[in-house]
Formats: sequence, C-alpha cells, structure tokens
Amino acid sequence: MTVHIELPDNFSVDAFLSFHRRDNAIVSELITERTLQKAIMLNAKPVLLTFMFGNKTVQVSAKVAGSGPLVNKGALENESIEQLAIHMLGLRQSSGEFEHKFSDHPQVGELIQRQRGLRVPQTATPFEALSWAIIGQQISVAAAVSIRRRMIISAGQSLTGEALSHAYPDANDLLLLGHDGLRASGFSQNKAATMIRVCEGVVEYDLLPAHVSSQTEMQRVVDKLVAIKGIGPWTVSYALLRGYAWLDGSLHGDVAVRRNLQPFLSLDEPPSAKDTEKWLNQFSPWRALIAAHLWQSQSLSGF
Repeated sequence: MTVHIELPDNFSVDAFLSFHRRDNAIVSELITERTLQKAIMLNAKPVLLTFMFGNKTVQVSAKVAGSGPLVNKGALENESIEQLAIHMLGLRQSSGEFEHKFSDHPQVGELIQRQRGLRVPQTATPFEALSWAIIGQQISVAAAVSIRRRMIISAGQSLTGEALSHAYPDANDLLLLGHDGLRASGFSQNKAATMIRVCEGVVEYDLLPAHVSSQTEMQRVVDKLVAIKGIGPWTVSYALLRGYAWLDGSLHGDVAVRRNLQPFLSLDEPPSAKDTEKWLNQFSPWRALIAAHLWQSQSLSGF
C-alpha cells in the first residue's frame, strides 16, 4: 500500500528525520538521505513504514514486515496509511494560527518567525510516545536511547529479510518481557514497575485510545495517566504531545525548556519550574508548541 502526500512549502524534512534519528544503530528505524524506514507493531503485526521525501511530496508505503504489501487497512487499526502518515508528519497541527498570533511576541517572536512552519513530529502510536517518555525520565538523551535500544532488541519482534532488525514493541510484547526483562534492558526498579503498570492499563482498560477527538476525551486520558504511580506532569505532557499532537501540555518541568528559555528572558540562570509554567501559560492552547520551539532553538528536536 502506497500513498503520496503533498507537503506545505515550509515543511522541514530535516526536523522530521532528526526526531527519528535518535539512535544511530539500525534497530527499528533507518534513515538514508531523505528516506525513513520504521518498523512498529500495529494490530499485533510487525509493519514496516517507509517515508520517501521528494521536493514537495512524500511517498509513504506500508507492508507487513517480511511479507507482501499490506492491503488490509484493518491491520492499521482502521486508519489508512495516509491518515497515519499525516499524523506522524504533524500536518494537522495548528502551527499557522499559532505563528499568526505570536510572531510579534516581544521575547520569542523572532524565534517563531525564524522557525516558521515548525511542527512536532509524532510517534506512530501513543504507546510509543509514552514508553519513550518513561524511559527518558530524569536521564540524558544518550542514556535513554541506549535503554530504548536494548528494550527493542529484547522485546520487539525480530524481522527477517529486512534492513531493520526489530519492530518497536507494543504493550503485549513488554508484558511478555516482564519486569526482570526491563531491568536487564537498563530500566530502574521504579521505571520497570511503571512500564508494567502502563502496559497492563493499555491491555486491560484501553489506557491509550488510538484517537482522541475532544478536550473532554483528552482530559480522561490525562486523569488515567496521572493516577498511575511513576507518571508525573512532564511524562503526561510529553507523551500526549508526541502521541496525540496535544499542543497545550505544559512542559515547565523540562530542563531543556527552562535552560533554552533563559536567554530569551535575559536571566542569569534558568527560570524555576514555577516561573516557567507561568510564562508558558500565555501561549495556551499552544504551550507545548512554544516548548518545541525552545527545543529546536538548540537543535533538540530529536527528544
């Protein structure tokens, strides 16, 4: 199954590929020039997605890894390849409206204008976003990438006849790996326990629905997540940003956001989390999007 999608003039292919280039090892992602291959689990099947970028379009194809073309849309949870790709590319995000409103902002207007068209690349599934957020809690990106890689190799389905070695695991795969397997992959005791609780929630009571179509539904997801031991505001906001393109999460606790905000506020040291939260509030409902602009200001879009 192959589709072609027209891209906006200001779409940044580099930013999209940078997000998926976190790990130089060829495990579940491979980037060559202007092409991304990504192996994920969808509907309990290993699916290989390929994004091939042209000048103004992208060709997106999908197949069951190691098999023929994927012709059954049901294998993609009733969502077509095109809709999944549009989501991952961030093409539905209201970046234009945000830019129109804040491009003259006295502190970050110039940054917004310089990074016009910035969109937040999305994970293929909300579970991938949440699992990455849990891995990344309070450790460096390099350490998180290493743990993520070992988790994928330990729990992901092995691929035969493909350039990629493993598909990114789903909740069922991680439950089979278990607490001890997560610990062996580098998870701390607490993170392993949190991940198992999340996986149980995904399997048992639809913790992470495939789609969220209203603020009310989003709040239900937030309420379920914060009730899980080991998941705090940063994890929720980051996971919902990357998994559902929820642009209003407050990432005031993010160290990089606070550090990168410092020069724009002409401060001698990074602002506190409380002060950052207050500053971000003026950008609602795009608080997470302005945080992404601050990440990008220091080329941190990969996280």
